[in-house]
Amino acid sequence: MLVKKKLTITILIFVLYSCIPYRSIDIQYYDKPKQRLPINSGKILILANLYNRELPNKKAMLEWALDSVAAVEATNSLGELLISSPYYEELIPVNSIFFREDTSKVILPLSWSQLSEISQNNDSVNYIVSLDYMRINPYSDNYIRWVDGVKTYNGYLDIAVYCYWRVYDLKIKKISNSYLHRDTLSWEATDWIEVKTGNQLPGFFTASAYAGADAAEKYAKLIAPTWNNDTRILFNGNSKFFSQASAFAEKGNWIDAAALWQKHTADKNRSIAARAAFNMALANEMLGNFEVALEWLKEAQKLNPRLEEINYYRSVIEERIEANK
Repeated sequence: MLVKKKLTITILIFVLYSCIPYRSIDIQYYDKPKQRLPINSGKILILANLYNRELPNKKAMLEWALDSVAAVEATNSLGELLISSPYYEELIPVNSIFFREDTSKVILPLSWSQLSEISQNNDSVNYIVSLDYMRINPYSDNYIRWVDGVKTYNGYLDIAVYCYWRVYDLKIKKISNSYLHRDTLSWEATDWIEVKTGNQLPGFFTASAYAGADAAEKYAKLIAPTWNNDTRILFNGNSKFFSQASAFAEKGNWIDAAALWQKHTADKNRSIAARAAFNMALANEMLGNFEVALEWLKEAQKLNPRLEEINYYRSVIEERIEANK
């Protein structure tokens, strides 16, 4: 009796899932960068500019040191972010430092003669991503608060960040893109003893390094896309071709999957044809053919206007079209 009951439950589960017309599939994708580097393979120099300015006192020396730590951390981080991007898998970032003699009050571009000399000292690279300016302005304070008769110590650290990136194309002597980054990073802490930097709060140098890495990350979001993990709907069918196509899709073989789904877009059963058309839209999205994907969604809706998933997926495709302009 127990065996018969288990068998009945198994059959019910099988019937239930066989009636579900679709399932979710995990995907990865990336969109085109908003600002592109002149190349996506070969060597590119990531240059930190440090200013040779007068350091008459300890305060000026500390400011110069904090700026330098942030600048070096920013350029090192940017190189790592570039090679981790699927868009620049064949790029070879090389890091270097250039000491400037001009004033830091005006963010002037490097001259082409300076850039030529820098290039010669770094394997004659033709493309340079230069952090032309990095300024760190830290401010910290602490205070006492009484909460329900209890004395607490509070403190904070703010790091104001101001930096400017330029990309130099030495082949055609052109600045191909530039980016100004301004931000303020903040840390707060509460304790039963006095709150200090380097204790409950990060030290000035640690915070400056973090600010440099954060500045690189913000710039990388514009020029170096990363993989996005998402899910999509994949419709089931009633033939071995649908099953084979799904297996291809799971392996990322969207061309072979589409070849099988396309055969079913002319199926006499309009519901099956609509599902196949929907899957064709998915295959074309994965292949970067967004406009074609929209056309297949139109076809799916024409075949089966009651297919509710179409409207949401259309909005997803339209967002990707906008992101890849």
